[in-house]
Amino acid sequence: MVLLTIGFSAKPSFGQASCVPPRPGEYLLLIISNTSETQALARQVLPSNIESQVCRYLNDIVTRVGGFDDVLIAEDWAAYFKETAGLSTHVVKSDVPSQRPEPRPPVGPSGPSSDLGSQPLGMGYAIMVDYFNQPEIAARLEATMGRRIPIVSYNRRFYLLVEHTAEPNSAMEVFRRLNDQGFWSIMVDSSRVKIERPNLAIGD
Repeated sequence: MVLLTIGFSAKPSFGQASCVPPRPGEYLLLIISNTSETQALARQVLPSNIESQVCRYLNDIVTRVGGFDDVLIAEDWAAYFKETAGLSTHVVKSDVPSQRPEPRPPVGPSGPSSDLGSQPLGMGYAIMVDYFNQPEIAARLEATMGRRIPIVSYNRRFYLLVEHTAEPNSAMEVFRRLNDQGFWSIMVDSSRVKIERPNLAIGD
């Protein structure tokens, strides 16, 4: 996996357009997939509701996945593709600086949550779902898991904490299951995660 800062000046080849460049402040995950078999494999590993495009980047055909505003999350996904499917990746960012907004508090049906008392989650692995500030995703996750899902913060963004464990195999099993169910999940070092309140969830 390579992190590059570029302007996307590569020319398209016959029958295959160049990849759309990232927006300012956006990171792209480009999965090397020069054959139809590796393209199918990349699509199989991606959650079913994540959009991707096959396009040309430099001398490779890649599967392009955009929408990352945090390089660490993009790198986590790059590592996941390498580990689970053996696919090489690039993480690419724009050469245009971004104007990054301050993080918004999570919003549920009753409005923004307030008076959050952040506390460190502790050592281990945190498996979280990015719900893109959409309560319906949180509701679907809670229905899938059959329990309330607390909100945590990581790198100045809010996520739903599904699992906190010291066991890497258990963490990877939960991570893969969530992705198979169509959730945009990440697995990170839990010492970098803060829980907003143990019982705080969407709608509180």
